[in-house]
Amino acid sequence: MSKNSEEFWINLYNMKQKNRVVGFWYRLFIILMDLIVALSLPIGFSVLVIKPNNTIDNLGYYLWSFSIIIWFFLYWVIIPFLFRGFTLFRWIFRTKLALKNNEESKLNLIWFIAILKNQTFTSLSWIVIVFLSMTLINPELAFRIASSTPGNNLVSNQNNQTQKLIDQALIAIPSTFSTFLVFLNFFIIITSGIRKDSLTIVEVFSKTKLIYLNKFEEKPNFKIENEKLIPVSYIKNKIIFINKNEEDIYEKK
Repeated sequence: MSKNSEEFWINLYNMKQKNRVVGFWYRLFIILMDLIVALSLPIGFSVLVIKPNNTIDNLGYYLWSFSIIIWFFLYWVIIPFLFRGFTLFRWIFRTKLALKNNEESKLNLIWFIAILKNQTFTSLSWIVIVFLSMTLINPELAFRIASSTPGNNLVSNQNNQTQKLIDQALIAIPSTFSTFLVFLNFFIIITSGIRKDSLTIVEVFSKTKLIYLNKFEEKPNFKIENEKLIPVSYIKNKIIFINKNEEDIYEKK
């Protein structure tokens, strides 16, 4: 068989294949690894906000909050957009985010919107919570939260009862949203384990999928309709057909 013929048959075979969608456990592991990377930078830079005398730097607090917003958007949206669906651990474990219709992920508005939709209830929602926390919680209260120990009242040193209630409300708003979002994110991941196609509900919404780079499966119900098929070869008890313009194939045992 000539090299051109071999390439032709390989291309025909590849037309029937599609990348497998990543399942629940492997997906959860990759997300957790990426989450560690995404959180390591904000946690590391948080030490720059605390002054040597155990007070908090006001400007540093707001710069730190904005850096979290920028970093989250960069890691979960911009990097996957520019690098065809990869994050650090997606790349390490040979998986990537792709469009559901198997189109190539080009640097265009369709691909960018797909990523934004995919991150609507994850990183983008966390960005909103960080912004909400930065707006509602002032640097002094944030420092008391960070330096508190279990069982201590975060606002116990306030003499004004009204101020205590205000501080408690300011803490409760982002805390409540954060708790809800944690459960929502976990539920989203779980949906990949209960659906037959292994897609999460967010991937269905965004028309994306997390796929393996080196694991494949046959496309279901692959066939050609309303075409005049021409038999061109007989390989391993299968008759290989192509249509006239050699764009599609069909196998018949």
